[in-house]
Amino acid sequence: MSWQEAHEAYQNHVMGCPNCYAPKNLYCVQGAGVRNEYITEWAFSLPTRDERRRLMIVEKQRNPHLYPQLDALVRARLEIQGSE
Repeated sequence: MSWQEAHEAYQNHVMGCPNCYAPKNLYCVQGAGVRNEYITEWAFSLPTRDERRRLMIVEKQRNPHLYPQLDALVRARLEIQGSE
């Protein structure tokens, strides 16, 4: 899935879910998962490791309640890439 497709899935969910409120970073369980998948795809579309690292630092600062799941997704993706 490309980051654009992941972004569209995120937007579609947030716009249709009565429990998600993106301006305040409030998401239902599914919304948080879709958002983190989008951020993960976006991070891996960045050209350098340093840019990905900066994105993760910002995410950890701005969204500490969402960060653990995001970090797990990114680490899993790195393991898969390392084994290929």
